[in-house]
Amino acid sequence: MHAYIWRNVTISISLNAKGCFERTEEFINSKRRIDLIIECKEDPFNAWKNEIKSQILSYQETFKPNNFIIASLERIPDTEKRYLERRGIRVIDNLKVNSRNIITFYNLVREQFKMS
Repeated sequence: MHAYIWRNVTISISLNAKGCFERTEEFINSKRRIDLIIECKEDPFNAWKNEIKSQILSYQETFKPNNFIIASLERIPDTEKRYLERRGIRVIDNLKVNSRNIITFYNLVREQFKMS
């Protein structure tokens, strides 16, 4: 397993896809299903909260992933977590060094691979 430092990136995983796609349009045109999207956020919630509707929900509508996780280094308000989770988006926040939430995130991602 490799460790990476992410800076506000989106990771999409399609377990049954063959090959890779350099452009989002190529993936969409392939009509392959995305098993998991992980939206990584390192900035405080107030810096990206406007992206919930403009980006995150748009990704969910466009790609229709089997699973969607927001992984945030910083805390996300409980009302926003509930809003996202009602829409099928799991939220793991406070992913700082030695946080128990890192184990929660790890187990959640691992579980997605077992289900596929």
